[in-house]
Amino acid sequence: MRRGLALALSLGLALLLTGGCPPATPPTTSPIPSPSPSPTSLPVGPRVGALAPDFQLPLLGGGTITLSELRGLPVLLNFWATWCGPCRSEMPYFEAAHKEFGGEGLVVLAVNVGEPEAIARAWMTSNGFTFMVALDSEREVAKQYRIFGLPTNFLIGRDGVIRFARPGAFTTKSSLFAALELIM
Repeated sequence: MRRGLALALSLGLALLLTGGCPPATPPTTSPIPSPSPSPTSLPVGPRVGALAPDFQLPLLGGGTITLSELRGLPVLLNFWATWCGPCRSEMPYFEAAHKEFGGEGLVVLAVNVGEPEAIARAWMTSNGFTFMVALDSEREVAKQYRIFGLPTNFLIGRDGVIRFARPGAFTTKSSLFAALELIM
């Protein structure tokens, strides 16, 4: 068995040294722009490069929000709860982003997972946060987005495609703002 492994390694090394596999297409001297796929031709799912799964949820304070209605705007989608320490610590960064980039169209949508409206409202009011909060009291959207821990954040481009996904909190305002460059 060792002899077979040694032979396979020797053959692999020989192929690498002699040039390996030829490229599928000849190299070019300048990059060729590739057409970006239409969002409707992309798979739908909670992962980078896929179209963000659509949902409709009630909003804190009344009304509803449908994610697909935000197409054309960059979206910071956050899943959180008031009992989650890291969730609470990143909320001021979201408020700063809301104030800084709201004029450029950024929508900060914080989805409260599994808590009564009164608890989410008290938290938002006591901290003076003004960004949009949706209520996922039955955790259906959290399941759809495969949320296993809070917080979890997604940055969705104007085309509805997820450009960034992060389980866990943004630990600094600058790390959030750097990530937002992907969608602004």
